[in-house]
Amino acid sequence: MPKIILILLVILTITGYIRVPFTHISLFTIAGRTVTLNDVLIFAVVMWLIDILPSPLREIAIVALLVWILATLGVIVIAGLQQIVLIALIVGLIAYLFKK
Repeated sequence: MPKIILILLVILTITGYIRVPFTHISLFTIAGRTVTLNDVLIFAVVMWLIDILPSPLREIAIVALLVWILATLGVIVIAGLQQIVLIALIVGLIAYLFKK
């Protein structure tokens, strides 16, 4: 199951860079920031990841998810922070899979 989540996260991260029309549908706007279908799908996959991770990694993933949400909504304004957090989650999941 972690391999499926890894593949989904990589695909969704790539679709964030490459404009795929169906994933960049605007769903709603919060504080002037548009939330797209890609953002909601990434949120769902990371929640699924948090559900299957063991305890110490789960807490790290929760903090990374909160930082990602704040960056998505524009509360934390650092260029590229959303992508950095997603890449960190992907690298952490790869390390977890190799350790397992």
